[in-house]
Amino acid sequence: GVGALDITSAINDGKVKALQVIGNNPNFTNGELGDFLEAAKSLDFLVVQDAFSSELTEIADVVLPSQTFAERRGTYTNLERRVQLLRPALGVKGDGEADWRTICQIAQRMGASGFDYTEEDPIFDELNNIVRVYGGLSYGRLEAEGLQWPCLAADMVDTPYLYERTFETRKAKLVNMTLADAEYPMDSQYPLLLAHGRVLHQPDVDMDIVELNNKNSINRQETIKVHPDDARTLGISEGDWIEVVAAGSTIEGAANLTGHQPGIVNVTTLFGELISELEANSSSDPLQHISTLPLKPVKVAKPVTQAAAD
Repeated sequence: GVGALDITSAINDGKVKALQVIGNNPNFTNGELGDFLEAAKSLDFLVVQDAFSSELTEIADVVLPSQTFAERRGTYTNLERRVQLLRPALGVKGDGEADWRTICQIAQRMGASGFDYTEEDPIFDELNNIVRVYGGLSYGRLEAEGLQWPCLAADMVDTPYLYERTFETRKAKLVNMTLADAEYPMDSQYPLLLAHGRVLHQPDVDMDIVELNNKNSINRQETIKVHPDDARTLGISEGDWIEVVAAGSTIEGAANLTGHQPGIVNVTTLFGELISELEANSSSDPLQHISTLPLKPVKVAKPVTQAAAD
């Protein structure tokens, strides 16, 4: 599918020709999604479900009235993991309809199966069957009070504190580690694997806090751990300035020949450095573009200028 941040460009590129929008969002008009309104005008068909008129409903081919939050029945999960029952405070006025019922009616008329719901409870039950941490929740249990996931079974209490009982005996349970497939296939060009980690603090690594563009930034020399066998093959000595090159990215740092696993290069960076990168990112939602930390095929070498000097 197409993510929210890419929807405007997808419409302009002709990849999206019809769109159903449920609810309004300030980002439709504040520029966070580009000129979304102008792009929406070029759609072949636009359906908008909303409780109030907006600039988007003005250009829609079809407007389907929604209920307001005060008219709905359902559940709400907050940042505390607490699932609470949402009860209507007002009676429905006008033609407003629950969004789930509108979706079901459209799906049924399109011949789709599995949308024959007549009330909210069985929809929540389907969610419980799919999402394991909600497995023991039900509208009946939530009538009395809100419950915090995980709650795996109907006869299980909820979990006010995550991991509260994990280390009761102060002994960890060791399990086999399964390595995820690398994002890019390894080949002769990228013969090593990069294991990139992030930590909050590394007291054994010197660093400075410097002011850059009126903001504090971290300045430190990164350390790249290489196994001694790999270092001998590559002609790298302790302390050499080296590059770790992957498809599309490069990390530089000082070689440290204490790697534990042949064929694997280790780099550990700070979360503080990530925050600086996020602050400098000009995209509408930088968090969606944070790179994950999979094992990645790389090659290791001295920078061209240093290799020439050697």
